[in-house]
Amino acid sequence: MALPDTYRKVVATKFTTNFREAAAIVEEPLPTPEADEVLVRNLYAGVNATDVNVSAGLYTPGAQPPIDLGLEVLGEVVAVGDGVEHLQVGMPIIGMYTGAGYREYSIHKAAHVLPVPEPKPEYMALLLSGMTAAVGLNVTGEMKSGETVLVTAAAGGTGQIAVQLAKMAGNHVIGTCSTEEKAAFLRELGCDRVINYRQEDFATVIQEEYPNKLDIVYESVGRQMFDVALDNLAVRGRLVIIGAIAEYVSGPEVVNSPRIWT
Repeated sequence: MALPDTYRKVVATKFTTNFREAAAIVEEPLPTPEADEVLVRNLYAGVNATDVNVSAGLYTPGAQPPIDLGLEVLGEVVAVGDGVEHLQVGMPIIGMYTGAGYREYSIHKAAHVLPVPEPKPEYMALLLSGMTAAVGLNVTGEMKSGETVLVTAAAGGTGQIAVQLAKMAGNHVIGTCSTEEKAAFLRELGCDRVINYRQEDFATVIQEEYPNKLDIVYESVGRQMFDVALDNLAVRGRLVIIGAIAEYVSGPEVVNSPRIWT
């Protein structure tokens, strides 16, 4: 395969949570893989809620713009460096690091990519979203069977995987969402109780149906969702925080009074 001399990528020219305002397309020379590295032609890139945190510089402390954008990538190996034996040109792989996704070609440590059977974009869901759900529930949350698990933003990229993992483990799963379309999707995944917070009051439902009965909360929203979940944890309940979507653009919530939980 003949490779181009240059390639394009997306960078943040300034730090802001307004991704469109930060992003610009630039062109630069195509890199050559060094020892134990591979060059990948990107076919698909993952789009994440946290992209606005990347463009704000929160993933690269101390760096100055421009910085590279994008996280997950699924692509095809087009060149290998010295010492790489388990990967060959033409193999489809998935990989991830800050700056890998939004570009035409990316350099990866050979040990940090995973071969996949074929270049299907669905495999990318297993990287950031899938690993977050698996580690969050099984390792941090120490999930067992027969528990009550609340997943906020349950129809999102990582939420929908968390719902499936919790159901596969034999648990009662509650999922929150904002539309009836998403509610129907969550029911298809097996959610035992779906809360469309635009039609039902989230706090009222939890307090009336699950008072102090939440064994695990897989929380990615923040603010009221966080407060209500924490208030209704069961004895030895685990609150696993994997994000705070409500604060990604507007900034952290200002807390003006003590929060004390006993």
